Amino acid sequence: SRENHKVPKLGLLYWWELPLILMGLISRFKRYRDPSMRFVLVWLLTAPLPGAITTQAPHAMRAFSSLPYWHIVSALGLLFLYEFLKTRLVWLFQLIVVVAIVISVGFFVKQYYDVFPKEQSDSFQFALTQAVLYADKEKSNYESFVFSNQNHLYQSYMFYLFHSRYDPNRYLQSGGTKSGGFAEPHVFDRFEFRPIDWTKDSQLNNVLLIGNVNDFPAGISTLKEFHYLDGNVGVVAVRP
Repeated sequence: SRENHKVPKLGLLYWWELPLILMGLISRFKRYRDPSMRFVLVWLLTAPLPGAITTQAPHAMRAFSSLPYWHIVSALGLLFLYEFLKTRLVWLFQLIVVVAIVISVGFFVKQYYDVFPKEQSDSFQFALTQAVLYADKEKSNYESFVFSNQNHLYQSYMFYLFHSRYDPNRYLQSGGTKSGGFAEPHVFDRFEFRPIDWTKDSQLNNVLLIGNVNDFPAGISTLKEFHYLDGNVGVVAVRP
């Protein structure tokens, strides 16, 4: 299943690492009294703690801190297998390792540089970034701006602050993040970041509304549409 910010069809480990991990664990089982092995074991047991206290949806990337342990064990399994086969079919073993690495790296490059940007540009809120840059260029043409902070425009105020290079001192002097919550309304300068209410917001004068497609009535004329890399419309700009 899809996970935001994660390369499609790739897990945290490769499938071919599984037998190596098992061999690595077996080969080092008798060395549990070794101080270095104790350290690695403590590392494994404590690595999940940071991710365990996070909020919102769980995500595989929160297990990154434990990955080096499995890579170490996998390398130990590879060493064990090499030593076992070095007087037998060592050439075949080396060939299999090289082929597995080449195929894995090739698949990763394809998924990361070609598939990942197209399928996951929405999880990085690509359309919102384009909308922010557009609004920043249009600052002199409107008295005020209203950004939705829902769905495709979640945390829109942070995107505006970052991409517009808004002066941090000016932002703090105006109160900064008063609410303290990502999903709460935010207001600074001429910009509001809150849910769009078309019934009320359509009565505003000289304002640019930037929101999700479903924030506005069907068939409404838009000034500009902002697309994801897969071609889907993510954000629209509307002038009442």
